[in-house]
Amino acid sequence: MNANLACPHCAAVLPPDPPGVLHCGACGKAYTIPGPDDLARMARKREEEKRLFLMVGGVFFLVYVAPILVALGFTCLSIVFYAVAAIVVMAAAAAG
Repeated sequence: MNANLACPHCAAVLPPDPPGVLHCGACGKAYTIPGPDDLARMARKREEEKRLFLMVGGVFFLVYVAPILVALGFTCLSIVFYAVAAIVVMAAAAAG
């Protein structure tokens, strides 16, 4: 079931018309009903935009987020390493 179309200018309910440029009966301004070719072109454009946003997000992650995560990881790893080393040294000193 198709939803009723509304004029983008005055929000008046419009009859279901074939694709093309039409005029609103209430305000007289032109509006466009996209056809199958227009819908396919808009779908391709959305896919291209989605791909572009994913690439930009990947670059943002590699440039800004990944170095911070690596730095935090190495910091945590060094803290754990030195804490374990201190525990081993203290256990060896207490035993011997």
